[in-house]
Amino acid sequence: MIPIFNGQDYLPDALASVAAQTVRELEIIVVDDGSTDQSARIARDFADKRIRCVRQENAGAAAARNRGVEAAEGKLLAFLDADDIWLPDKLERQASALQQGLGDLIFTRIVEFVSPDLDDAAAARLDPRVEPVDGFAPTGLLMRRRDFAAVGPFDPAIKVGEFIDWFGRAREAGLRAHVVPDVLARRRLHERNQGRSNQGERRQYAQLLKRMLDRRRTAERG
Repeated sequence: MIPIFNGQDYLPDALASVAAQTVRELEIIVVDDGSTDQSARIARDFADKRIRCVRQENAGAAAARNRGVEAAEGKLLAFLDADDIWLPDKLERQASALQQGLGDLIFTRIVEFVSPDLDDAAAARLDPRVEPVDGFAPTGLLMRRRDFAAVGPFDPAIKVGEFIDWFGRAREAGLRAHVVPDVLARRRLHERNQGRSNQGERRQYAQLLKRMLDRRRTAERG
């Protein structure tokens, strides 16, 4: 599932990275979250018949991911932000880890890179991590549909940090996380990353942490 809102500049790279996966039996669902640019046309015209484009009124990344899950028909779910890139064997390696029973939520390591289309001044304002990190983010995740159903959908009321809330609920539900110890995804840094464009909503991170603590205390009392 690839949610997108006005991401025409980077969508072709994301789609190409999915199309190049060594796992060939894929359904590729692009959820156009009310884009006003050429994102939907790019998805429809991309030379891969496995791509299906679903449109909704703009409702945010959480709602778009939920819409992608609803549209998907497979037993496994994977998410890719429209400005990020998968390496070719990402899904194959993750599916193997899942089959081996190493975890329920299979993540990979992720490396950050500055988008090469930025000018020097814009690039200098970004601060990519030098070392790869464990990819506890949608772009790094593969899981079973039944486990997603057990956790429930992403909360569309949360505009920043919706994955933190969802991941917290998944761990509370007893799902085990495992990280494939290789870099299999790349996170693009640019001036329109969600965390940068929604700076005024970062207070939601504190609210999310409080919500998680409240749920934990309730569970402990129960």
